[in-house]
Amino acid sequence: MRGIRDASPRGVLGGPAAAQSPILNTALQYNFQRESVLTLPYPHNESKKEWVNSFTQLDLVLSPKQIITATLHISPQHINYVNPDFFNPQTVTPSYRQHNYVGTAADHWGIFGGILDSSLSLQRFNVNIGSQGDADMVMSPVGNRGNYFWRAGSNRKPHRVARNLVSRASPRRRNPPLPRWALLSPAPAMTGSSLIVR
Repeated sequence: MRGIRDASPRGVLGGPAAAQSPILNTALQYNFQRESVLTLPYPHNESKKEWVNSFTQLDLVLSPKQIITATLHISPQHINYVNPDFFNPQTVTPSYRQHNYVGTAADHWGIFGGILDSSLSLQRFNVNIGSQGDADMVMSPVGNRGNYFWRAGSNRKPHRVARNLVSRASPRRRNPPLPRWALLSPAPAMTGSSLIVR
């Protein structure tokens, strides 16, 4: 093998851009990996994999009782020449590509001595499997040839909306009176609803 076999540089950045401004925290990691197969001749014996993992969070303090948080997670991945071996050289192997995006927004508001949480989550996930060309795949006992026979793709876009009211007693200070429905149970009261759309 020649060149870079694997690498995984990463970086982290965080903090407020200025006084009284939103707080930003972000982390990014890039991964590159090559694997060689001894049963195939060089340089046609390698499988290459690349993927990125990125997470960003933004916190906005509106008041001492209300905070808004937004996050974004991105994690694309690509593999060229998936699992080559003696019977399946590079031209026969498939390629794999994946994209995953997740975004969330949440509002935390102190009310009635508790916390009202409202959140929204959006996700997009898609996968594509392809071949190295348009030739037919020919299978034989001494080794396959041609190109991978199957191509496919899928997409999913689930959404989630939730709102919860959690009431907690604070030992440090006297809480404002809770509504009657929150006094029916001695345990912390929670009420809310969620909606999932697929």
